[in-house]
Amino acid sequence: MQRYDRLKEKRDLAKLGGGPEKIEAQHSRGKMTARERIDALVDPGSFVEIDRFVVHQTVDFGMAEKKILGDGVVTGHARIDGRLVYLFSHDFTVFGGSLGEMFARKVTKIMDMALTELSRDMQGSMDDSCTCSRMISRSSEAPLARCSHGRSPR
Repeated sequence: MQRYDRLKEKRDLAKLGGGPEKIEAQHSRGKMTARERIDALVDPGSFVEIDRFVVHQTVDFGMAEKKILGDGVVTGHARIDGRLVYLFSHDFTVFGGSLGEMFARKVTKIMDMALTELSRDMQGSMDDSCTCSRMISRSSEAPLARCSHGRSPR
Protein backbone atom coordinates (compact mmCIF):
# COMPACT_ATOMS: atom_id res chain seq x y z
CA MET A 1 0.00 0.00 0.00
CA GLN A 2 1.29 3.42 -0.95
CA ARG A 3 1.82 6.14 1.66
CA TYR A 4 -0.98 8.22 0.17
CA ASP A 5 -3.40 5.30 0.42
CA ARG A 6 -2.48 4.77 4.09
CA LEU A 7 -2.97 8.47 4.80
CA LYS A 8 -6.38 8.47 3.08
CA GLU A 9 -7.37 5.37 5.05
CA LYS A 10 -6.39 7.08 8.33
CA ARG A 11 -8.30 10.23 7.35
CA ASP A 12 -11.41 8.19 6.60
CA LEU A 13 -11.02 6.36 9.91
CA ALA A 14 -10.63 9.65 11.80
CA LYS A 15 -13.86 10.95 10.24
CA LEU A 16 -15.73 8.00 11.77
CA GLY A 17 -14.81 9.08 15.31
CA GLY A 18 -16.16 6.40 17.65
CA GLY A 19 -17.52 4.38 14.73
CA PRO A 20 -20.69 4.04 12.66
CA GLU A 21 -22.74 2.72 15.61
CA LYS A 22 -21.93 5.77 17.74
CA ILE A 23 -22.68 8.11 14.84
CA GLU A 24 -26.05 6.42 14.33
CA ALA A 25 -26.77 6.78 18.06
CA GLN A 26 -26.11 10.53 17.78
CA HIS A 27 -28.38 10.80 14.76
CA SER A 28 -31.16 8.76 16.43
CA ARG A 29 -31.21 11.36 19.23
CA GLY A 30 -31.51 14.16 16.68
CA LYS A 31 -27.92 15.29 17.23
CA MET A 32 -25.17 16.00 14.72
CA THR A 33 -21.60 14.75 14.98
CA ALA A 34 -18.75 17.15 15.73
CA ARG A 35 -17.78 17.41 12.06
CA GLU A 36 -21.40 17.89 10.99
CA ARG A 37 -21.77 20.75 13.50
CA ILE A 38 -18.61 22.38 12.17
CA ASP A 39 -19.74 21.95 8.55
CA ALA A 40 -23.09 23.57 9.39
CA LEU A 41 -21.34 26.55 11.02
CA VAL A 42 -18.47 27.45 8.69
CA ASP A 43 -18.20 28.55 5.08
CA PRO A 44 -18.32 25.50 2.75
CA GLY A 45 -14.92 23.87 2.18
CA SER A 46 -13.05 26.25 4.48
CA PHE A 47 -12.42 23.99 7.49
CA VAL A 48 -8.83 22.83 8.01
CA GLU A 49 -8.50 20.25 10.76
CA ILE A 50 -5.52 20.35 13.13
CA ASP A 51 -4.14 17.27 14.94
CA ARG A 52 -6.59 14.84 13.33
CA PHE A 53 -4.43 11.80 14.19
CA VAL A 54 -3.78 12.53 17.88
CA VAL A 55 -4.69 9.69 20.27
CA HIS A 56 -4.80 9.54 24.06
CA GLN A 57 -1.78 8.25 25.99
CA THR A 58 -3.68 6.47 28.77
CA VAL A 59 -2.79 2.84 29.47
CA ASP A 60 -4.83 2.27 32.66
CA PHE A 61 -8.30 0.70 32.74
CA GLY A 62 -7.80 -1.13 29.42
CA MET A 63 -7.52 2.15 27.50
CA ALA A 64 -4.34 1.05 25.69
CA GLU A 65 -6.56 -1.05 23.39
CA LYS A 66 -9.08 1.77 22.80
CA LYS A 67 -7.15 4.32 20.77
CA ILE A 68 -9.42 6.44 18.58
CA LEU A 69 -8.02 9.09 16.24
CA GLY A 70 -8.76 12.65 17.35
CA ASP A 71 -9.26 11.75 21.02
CA GLY A 72 -12.79 13.12 21.30
CA VAL A 73 -12.38 16.63 19.93
CA VAL A 74 -12.20 18.11 16.42
CA THR A 75 -10.03 21.24 16.22
CA GLY A 76 -9.07 23.54 13.39
CA HIS A 77 -9.60 26.81 11.62
CA ALA A 78 -12.12 27.91 9.04
CA ARG A 79 -14.00 30.92 7.77
CA ILE A 80 -17.42 32.17 8.83
CA ASP A 81 -18.81 34.82 6.48
CA GLY A 82 -15.26 35.13 5.14
CA ARG A 83 -13.70 35.80 8.55
CA LEU A 84 -11.00 33.55 9.96
CA VAL A 85 -12.04 31.61 13.07
CA TYR A 86 -10.41 28.95 15.23
CA LEU A 87 -12.75 26.38 16.70
CA PHE A 88 -13.17 23.06 18.44
CA SER A 89 -16.08 20.69 18.76
CA HIS A 90 -16.51 17.86 21.26
CA ASP A 91 -16.94 14.52 19.51
CA PHE A 92 -19.48 12.69 21.64
CA THR A 93 -18.97 9.50 19.60
CA VAL A 94 -15.53 9.14 21.23
CA PHE A 95 -15.64 8.35 24.96
CA GLY A 96 -18.79 10.46 25.26
CA GLY A 97 -16.75 13.59 24.45
CA SER A 98 -14.96 13.33 27.80
CA LEU A 99 -11.87 15.41 28.44
CA GLY A 100 -8.44 13.80 28.54
CA GLU A 101 -4.87 15.03 28.38
CA MET A 102 -4.51 14.99 24.59
CA PHE A 103 -8.02 16.42 24.17
CA ALA A 104 -7.02 19.33 26.42
CA ARG A 105 -3.74 19.83 24.57
CA LYS A 106 -5.57 20.05 21.25
CA VAL A 107 -8.01 22.62 22.63
CA THR A 108 -5.31 24.77 24.23
CA LYS A 109 -3.23 24.56 21.04
CA ILE A 110 -6.11 25.90 18.93
CA MET A 111 -6.71 28.66 21.50
CA ASP A 112 -3.03 29.58 21.36
CA MET A 113 -3.20 29.69 17.56
CA ALA A 114 -6.20 32.04 17.77
CA LEU A 115 -4.41 34.32 20.24
CA THR A 116 -1.29 34.38 18.05
CA GLU A 117 -3.41 35.39 15.06
CA LEU A 118 -5.17 38.07 17.11
CA SER A 119 -1.88 39.54 18.35
CA ARG A 120 -0.54 39.63 14.75
CA ASP A 121 -3.74 41.33 13.66
CA MET A 122 -3.59 43.87 16.47
CA GLN A 123 0.09 44.60 15.84
CA GLY A 124 -0.65 45.39 12.20
CA SER A 125 -3.51 47.68 13.19
CA MET A 126 -1.21 49.91 15.24
CA ASP A 127 0.65 51.10 12.16
CA ASP A 128 -1.66 53.99 11.29
CA SER A 129 -4.82 53.55 13.34
CA CYS A 130 -5.84 52.39 16.78
CA THR A 131 -6.84 48.82 17.55
CA CYS A 132 -10.40 49.68 18.55
CA SER A 133 -11.15 51.33 15.19
CA ARG A 134 -9.93 48.33 13.26
CA MET A 135 -11.82 45.83 15.41
CA ILE A 136 -15.01 47.90 15.27
CA SER A 137 -14.77 48.29 11.51
CA ARG A 138 -14.36 44.52 11.11
CA SER A 139 -17.31 43.72 13.32
CA SER A 140 -19.80 45.90 11.42
CA GLU A 141 -21.04 45.81 7.85
CA ALA A 142 -19.90 49.33 7.00
CA PRO A 143 -16.50 50.54 8.22
CA LEU A 144 -16.53 53.46 10.62
CA ALA A 145 -15.16 56.81 9.54
CA ARG A 146 -13.57 57.35 12.96
CA CYS A 147 -13.35 55.48 16.26
CA SER A 148 -14.00 56.99 19.67
CA HIS A 149 -10.38 58.22 19.72
CA GLY A 150 -10.90 60.20 16.51
CA ARG A 151 -8.56 57.99 14.48
CA SER A 152 -9.42 56.65 11.05
CA PRO A 153 -9.76 52.85 10.67
CA ARG A 154 -7.42 51.00 8.33
